[in-house]
Amino acid sequence: MRSALFAAVIVLSGCVAVDETPRAVGEWTRTNADVHVGLARTALERRQWVRAEENAREALRVDAQRLDAALLLTRALLGRRAFDEAEEAAVRAVGLDEEDASARLLLGECRLALERPDEAREAYAEAAARGSASAARVLGALQFRDGEDDAAATTLREADRIDGGVEGRTLLAAHLRERGRIDEARRVLEEAAAGREADPELRLQLDQLRFEAADAAGIVERVRGAERSGRPSPLEDRLLAAAGLLRRGDGAEAARAYRGLARQLPDEPRVRLALGEALLLEHDSAGAEAAFLAATRLDPGSRAAWVGVARARRGTPGATVDPLERAVALDPAHAPTRSLLVMALLEEGDLGRAREEAAEVRILDPGGRLDRACRRLLERRAGPSAERAASTP
Repeated sequence: MRSALFAAVIVLSGCVAVDETPRAVGEWTRTNADVHVGLARTALERRQWVRAEENAREALRVDAQRLDAALLLTRALLGRRAFDEAEEAAVRAVGLDEEDASARLLLGECRLALERPDEAREAYAEAAARGSASAARVLGALQFRDGEDDAAATTLREADRIDGGVEGRTLLAAHLRERGRIDEARRVLEEAAAGREADPELRLQLDQLRFEAADAAGIVERVRGAERSGRPSPLEDRLLAAAGLLRRGDGAEAARAYRGLARQLPDEPRVRLALGEALLLEHDSAGAEAAFLAATRLDPGSRAAWVGVARARRGTPGATVDPLERAVALDPAHAPTRSLLVMALLEEGDLGRAREEAAEVRILDPGGRLDRACRRLLERRAGPSAERAASTP
């Protein structure tokens, strides 16, 4: 009887185990994949490319359908410059979800790194069509590079429409300004600034464009005449006059004007930014740094203020990387700031980090002036043959 009862218990236990196994295995798979995805994400944040790759691959081994793991694997491979493998991972991610914009955005980055710009543009266009504002902005930059100004303008406006930002129109305005089309650039920035009174950097750019479109010399003389007669000038005129002095390189007069404006507008970070620029013209690095740091306190999100701090610290070993890293963190897509970080890292002798940042500049400014400048800097530091070897996966 005991033997029969024991056999029945084994059979019943076996039946329960068979019924529970699929669910248990599914839970284990999800949990294990979740753990490795988390580890890969943390490693990426710390720029530990190999560790991120290992954990992303393990997550995919456990669960081959994990899109997030495929994306993390692509980023890790891009980080360690294994561009061919990164493209394979990106293609896999696209196959896991044809409608995922981030997978196609990464595919575009891979193909830019592999110097296949036409295929990269196709991937960015597909990502933009699926709602990626970042992809649309890169696509717009590529269109500018290829001389397709009208198409680029449309693309950049669409990028801002997607996420409600202003980066696309800021890029468009900068392009128009470079070509001397000041009035058009001003109108684009006025459109972007509408309803964004709290964005000091955007307002500063707009003020500069308004100044360029105005009679700067006339404004300066009007303000000086009012001062001689003891009449106060309108604040807007005083701001434009100070900008005029700064633009023509009269650092001492501009600094005096901006100090007065800083007393009148103690909470205006743009005035501190301009004061810092004037003091840099006067070779007063300590005063400029203090002005830029004051701007960071008034507006902690000001990329220009942190860049200013770095410029004021030039010549002090090891002092420029931190403010430039802060500036890059505030606006990762701003290629000029990343290019400054490349220079700072090279000055510190950190060739590995400099290469990583230069690779980001190439993605943001493929074949452009900044991309070429960073490559030349790396070649001069490491030698052409060493740089080509480092670019080979």
